[in-house]
Amino acid sequence: MGNLVVLPLSEILMLATIGMNLFKILFGKRNHLGQNIRLEKNQDDATQTPEEKFASLSSDERLGAIMSLGDTGQNKFFDLLKFSILSDPDIDIRFAALKRIHLFKEHPDLIPFLKSLNEQIKYPKLEPYLSMALSRVGIISQEELHQRINNSKTETITTNKQRWTKFDKGSSIGTLGSEGGKITEDLECIDGARVTIEKDGDIAPYAVTLGVYGLMFHTHFASTDIEAKKFMDFAIKHIEEIFVLYQTVESERDTIWYDRHHRLLSELAESKNDG
Repeated sequence: MGNLVVLPLSEILMLATIGMNLFKILFGKRNHLGQNIRLEKNQDDATQTPEEKFASLSSDERLGAIMSLGDTGQNKFFDLLKFSILSDPDIDIRFAALKRIHLFKEHPDLIPFLKSLNEQIKYPKLEPYLSMALSRVGIISQEELHQRINNSKTETITTNKQRWTKFDKGSSIGTLGSEGGKITEDLECIDGARVTIEKDGDIAPYAVTLGVYGLMFHTHFASTDIEAKKFMDFAIKHIEEIFVLYQTVESERDTIWYDRHHRLLSELAESKNDG
């Protein structure tokens, strides 16, 4: 089904060839900025802040930077992740920063920042990753985490739809799918999953193929377009719940975690075919 490409940082930022890291690119002097970094038109503005430099990058560049720098957990990058969580217009980048903010446990502002987010009702679209971050740093318990996720499923599903985009920018629509039908819907999730609807395939009027990269692949058959789209929504919801589970570090995965993981995979794979 294809691999999820995040961002070729080595090509965009020329890290290997110019011998400097992303921190120096964003926070260094102006003469440290390579030509491959897309800044605002006035590149000679010495007053431009690191946040302004970061905001002027493309969405792909910002996402790659947050993933790369966030994974380091170094305190010098905390403000950049905080800025992204609060201000980035791309919800995927805000999610990427939230997924990694807990790695900055040594930063004195981490707990106050997360508590302030938790108290402000204007950030509901950050769920479920806000709750995951709160749990990881001990602000809420595992029990509270499960309760919050279960109580906000409808809202979470709405938010998650913003993280699913047309596979390969929609170029697959109308082409032949793996079940021999014409692809009518094809969505890919930033976390590594794909759900596709095919019409007039070899076996049934409609086929819905789903894959969670590196975990599972399944085909569901349906007799009508409505039934196929209903299963697609069902699959996206379950896949998102699986991704939420994987936010729990391996050492903290208990029997409840594994039971829920098995249930979600079973429900995806064993859902009754309509065709």
